[in-house]
Amino acid sequence: VCSVRVVIDEDRFAPYRERYEQELEETRLPLIEDLPVPEAQTDMERRLIEDGEIVNVKAPEGFKLHKEPTDPDNPKAVRNWKNGKQEDTVEIGQGDVYAVIPQPGNIIIDMDAPKDDHSRHGYNILRPMLTPTLMVHTPTHGGIHAYYRLPEGWTGKLKNTNHADGIPVDVKVDGRGYVLGAGSNIDGIGFYQLVGDETDVQEAPIELLNWLVEHGYGVEPMPKPATAKENTPRNGRPDLTPVPEGRRNDTLYRWAWGRLHNHEDNEANIHDELVLRGHVSGLGDTEIERIWKSVKETA
Repeated sequence: VCSVRVVIDEDRFAPYRERYEQELEETRLPLIEDLPVPEAQTDMERRLIEDGEIVNVKAPEGFKLHKEPTDPDNPKAVRNWKNGKQEDTVEIGQGDVYAVIPQPGNIIIDMDAPKDDHSRHGYNILRPMLTPTLMVHTPTHGGIHAYYRLPEGWTGKLKNTNHADGIPVDVKVDGRGYVLGAGSNIDGIGFYQLVGDETDVQEAPIELLNWLVEHGYGVEPMPKPATAKENTPRNGRPDLTPVPEGRRNDTLYRWAWGRLHNHEDNEANIHDELVLRGHVSGLGDTEIERIWKSVKETA
């Protein structure tokens, strides 16, 4: 049952509407361009760039750090984050980057900038549901990383996912996946900067987590070895039929995950077949590679 109310006297109603909209806006986090950079960040940048110091970075509670020599060909990549040593503190200097890995019970929500002028930034999509917490602004594409602690009972209920159904939001959760931490700096590009008024990790709002589940970031039972074979034709060839829109990214992710999980020695062919099935399903190379990245990080 719903009711519709029609405003007859707009002039009389306008002040109430304006007050409501103002109160609603005040409860939200600032726009990206209005997020303040705390003094701790500017002090770190001065020490690294002007003073040439080596700075100790401490992991937030519930997170681990991993640092390795920067790859000059791909400075954003921290290739050994999964198998390398994960620590509570690392030392960084000018030109260094490091990975932050959320431990079980913690999550990093990576909100990306839009690909074109007609799309919304991931931060603006989630902004009505976000609450103050430790956040980092990325210099490469103007994204935002929000660090949260999961409420009791939520560990294991979200999956490491990139751009579910095309939404410009990535999730790194429960030890799966990483982001570059605040203070990471890439020559010619800039700093990953702490932003906002809150510098401690806070508990994620239930409204936000429910939204993630409803939009393809929730965990469903992973394919078992037998399940991976059920959809395989009798001639042994993989299923390359197009996947309809709706849960396309999720379906392709689970299909490739099941195959790689059971046949790690066939990684190259599985990747090529994911590309082929993604193309016939209407996805471009960039989106397919995001799916493959998620598969590789979780299989």
